[in-house]
Amino acid sequence: MDIDEQVAIFLHIIAHNDKNQVMICRFHRSGDTISRYVSRVCNVVIRLHSRFHKEPEPVPENSTDHKWKWFKNCLGALDRTHIKCLVPSEENRSAVDGRVLRDAHHRPHGLKVSRPGYYLVDVGYTNGEGFLAPYSG
Repeated sequence: MDIDEQVAIFLHIIAHNDKNQVMICRFHRSGDTISRYVSRVCNVVIRLHSRFHKEPEPVPENSTDHKWKWFKNCLGALDRTHIKCLVPSEENRSAVDGRVLRDAHHRPHGLKVSRPGYYLVDVGYTNGEGFLAPYSG
């Protein structure tokens, strides 16, 4: 299997969350082959992390962008990113944005916000260090 097909399978699985059985039919490969190559591409992506990862740049003091000039040191906006996850709880309820963010922020190697930067968040989140939610009064 050539590298283009390996990457295509990997990207398709992570973009669409398709199961191995779906990929077997779509790419006409065995389940073992699909698993092996997805694992290989994943390992390469992890090793290349330092080349792909880009630190967010804060909005500069002298910004003239009419959308962002009001948000000095803002690193970006969080939302419209959907993360499938299992959240253990007694009620087995779904996780709200704030709960997922809090979990990501408190993990040992989780989301870190460099000072004095911050992210804009929507009303699904709460204000906190590094996160600015809109006022809802």
